[in-house]
Amino acid sequence: MLVQGDQSLNRIYEMKKIILIVIALASNLALFAQIDYAKQYRNAKDLFREGKYNLAMETFKPLIAYDQKNQYSPYASFYYALSAYKQGYDAVAKDMLLQLKNVHAKWEKMDEVNLWLAMIYFRNKDYFQGVKTLNAIQDKKQSDYIKRLKEQYLSQITDAETLRMMLEEYPNDDVVAKILARTIAKDLSDEENKKTLESLIERFKLERSDFIPEAPGTFYKERYSVSVLLPFML
Repeated sequence: MLVQGDQSLNRIYEMKKIILIVIALASNLALFAQIDYAKQYRNAKDLFREGKYNLAMETFKPLIAYDQKNQYSPYASFYYALSAYKQGYDAVAKDMLLQLKNVHAKWEKMDEVNLWLAMIYFRNKDYFQGVKTLNAIQDKKQSDYIKRLKEQYLSQITDAETLRMMLEEYPNDDVVAKILARTIAKDLSDEENKKTLESLIERFKLERSDFIPEAPGTFYKERYSVSVLLPFML
């Protein structure tokens, strides 16, 4: 009985040793993985800078999963999306940026996320979502660039009714108002267009001469020189 008891104690002791070894190995693996995050991110970023976007996507991919020990998750997601965008994979880029907004809603680079997301919407002619996403950008320093971006893409809209609906949804957007004014100014034979244009000019303080051609004012001189051309033979 004593022999069996000793064997049982030995087995328990051996099991404890195995458990401790497993725990130690797991700890070392976790430490290694944490160090490997930084190396993996540097390698992926180098590939991105070199324009090797397909390889960059594959290298960023393992870093995307959210983990408290992985500080590179939002950055990897962002550059993964940009790598997809650079290759024309707009759907992949959009899905990743939307996932980034959902998982890392308070990420400090969210204005950059919205900027690229808006460009994807615009590039695919989803103008309403594009404007909505740009309007979510908080950084006021970007306001001039945002206006130029809106001007560039919304100028592609030729349908005045679409622009009217957009202005109804974003009633204080001066870029939308300006492009609507420019569009309806092409047909001032329509009385409704005239009224709308006048309203836009007054409300958004637009330059009338930019939309309504005005005849040049009559200019009078104090003195005139007159020449008379006579027939050559005379």
